[in-house]
Amino acid sequence: MGPGLLEWGVKESFRRYVAALPDGCCDVSSEIALPGGGRYGFPLIEVEAAPAAVLRFIGGVLFRGHGGLLHVPLVEPWLHRHGDRWVMTVAVGTGPDKRAEIAAGAVSAAGDGEVLLDLRVSGVGSSVFGGNYPVGTELDRARLRLAPTTAEELADTFIPADATSTTS
Repeated sequence: MGPGLLEWGVKESFRRYVAALPDGCCDVSSEIALPGGGRYGFPLIEVEAAPAAVLRFIGGVLFRGHGGLLHVPLVEPWLHRHGDRWVMTVAVGTGPDKRAEIAAGAVSAAGDGEVLLDLRVSGVGSSVFGGNYPVGTELDRARLRLAPTTAEELADTFIPADATSTTS
């Protein structure tokens, strides 16, 4: 697993829609793990713990269909902490400033090297999904699995929005 893995299914209804298209498909890069349940596993490659946490993942998935009119690339997601809120960005080109916010949310549970993030469409996420999901639309819950050393390094980083939902 390395230092960690971001498991995220994007949006179940979107995956079903793409799969039902005559030419619908989802391409995954070689780095992506397939942990099951429709989730894609993006390996954690870098952690910036202070002053604000940024977790960088590698790999990408590309949803395609409608003769090329449907083209949704989700490449190299990063999680950025802003207070008790987490923002997910993806690469939208080459270069350091070529990232776009597609989702945001909060930690719903954390413990034993696992963090659950409840995400909603934000930023340009609605445009990325062709305008079909307005800002605020619920996405699949993201699961972050951390190796013990990474979990220890980030111990104070993942505090659930509702402290009563912390698991141990």
